[in-house]
Amino acid sequence: MKQCKWFACCALILLGFGQVEAAPPEIIDSLSSKVSIRDSHGYFVLADGSCWKTVPFTPRWRSLNEWWNDVKLAPDYYLTKLDDWHTGTLIEVYSKLDHLEIDESDAADPALFKQCSHLLFNTRTRQVLFATELHPAKCVVQVYTEGETIGYQSGYQQGRNEGRAQGQQAAAEEYHQGYAAAQRELEQILAAKEKEAYRKGYDACAGEADELIDWAEYEGRRQGRSEQDQEARKREDAAYMRGCADGKKAEAATISQQVDEAYLRGYNEGYDRCYKDLIPPPPYR
Repeated sequence: MKQCKWFACCALILLGFGQVEAAPPEIIDSLSSKVSIRDSHGYFVLADGSCWKTVPFTPRWRSLNEWWNDVKLAPDYYLTKLDDWHTGTLIEVYSKLDHLEIDESDAADPALFKQCSHLLFNTRTRQVLFATELHPAKCVVQVYTEGETIGYQSGYQQGRNEGRAQGQQAAAEEYHQGYAAAQRELEQILAAKEKEAYRKGYDACAGEADELIDWAEYEGRRQGRSEQDQEARKREDAAYMRGCADGKKAEAATISQQVDEAYLRGYNEGYDRCYKDLIPPPPYR
């Protein structure tokens, strides 16, 4: 029982110091050159001339239970990036079959990692990459083909973005020009309508003003005639009253004269009949 415990402790120590170093590596050599393809995979050339297609491990999404219990699908040294692998670093190449420590079904694309035959161990960072050995000619062809595809896609996307930007700019300029032209035309139409409305309103106001002036003149003449008629009637009444007064005065004077004459005639006749022979008549006053 004690021997089993001692063996387990030794195994844990060995795993802690070097996970894939337990068995002798097939190749130990420095990284001579590398090409990274969008961090999804890359191509390594070691100093011995061997070519390798490398793929960093990408785990699948964890289930809710795994997330809740903080289950790790792969050790941290499997979760590496191609940018962490620099030229000149000492690389150890191991057989995947004898040294794989994770379940490939936990990968985001299990079929991709099942195609890999080896594991690359970075002695500086102690990280692990999945790898497949390639013939140098095939490696060059794949690098050229993928680079051409990526360049075409990048150039196509860049050209598309530039063309779209230029098209949007041209469309915006045409829109602004058309909008400005439409705005000027609208202002001209509104100005013409405003002038027409002003002319119609002015004509209507002038016609109404003429009607008001005519009505005022008519009313003035009517009121003037009414005042003239009233003044004429007043003068006629005054003349009539003066005529009546003068007539009455003349009539009264005539009547008084007639009375005096009648009285004188009567007086003289009476005197003649009564006192003609006795007393001379007194003078009539």
